[in-house]
Amino acid sequence: MRPAAALYYPSLQLSFSVSQLKSRMTSGVRYSVTLSFKPPSPPVTARGEFTEDEWNLLTRFQVLDEELRTARLLTHDPPWQLSVGFDSYGQVASHNLPERIEIRELLHLLRPLILDSEPTAFYRIVNLLARHFTDDQFRRIFTAWRARFSGKDTQTSYRIEVGGLLINSERSLKLWLNAYEYHRDQDKQAILASLKDSGPFELVETMFVDLLTRQAEAISLAASFVARIAEAVSRRSPGSAG
Repeated sequence: MRPAAALYYPSLQLSFSVSQLKSRMTSGVRYSVTLSFKPPSPPVTARGEFTEDEWNLLTRFQVLDEELRTARLLTHDPPWQLSVGFDSYGQVASHNLPERIEIRELLHLLRPLILDSEPTAFYRIVNLLARHFTDDQFRRIFTAWRARFSGKDTQTSYRIEVGGLLINSERSLKLWLNAYEYHRDQDKQAILASLKDSGPFELVETMFVDLLTRQAEAISLAASFVARIAEAVSRRSPGSAG
């Protein structure tokens, strides 16, 4: 996976510290999370408590991310990145679509993290975090994660349109997933069929795989945030209280 430090918190350098206390009165998890900036900007601290159900969901999300990181496509050295070559006439001459078995493995591991109906879906998890961490500084982090997941951050640099369809977008990615990968929706297959007449469809698929790897990055950023709190939980004894 490509380095994502700048994505974690755009244009600002910060440290991230977490403290945690378990309450004797509830089975939830109390937290204090502080973002520390370079002077003269003051730190920002959020305090609150996750319910037991919320914490179980967050830790499940973290476990799924750990499994996701084992995907072969995400462990290439150097990391796999989209690469497209053009000939002297401006036509696509080459692309680097990964092996199908690697794509299928990635899709399998991503499924509980990207399908909207799943309780551990990325947007559900980020929305849960946003309900707890409401300061604008935290929301900037969440906005960066969502932009990476949706492909909107790529659209500020380039826009790839084929047959009137914006390829580097979450909408097109979902169309492909429902047409050929997670489902076999014939109506959506008909929409994508027109793309096959516009050029090499494997090139389009390569771009979709690039979006999938970006979604995996966004997921890992959110999971890392949860992991920092979980590390604090593990350092505390069950009887600790605040």
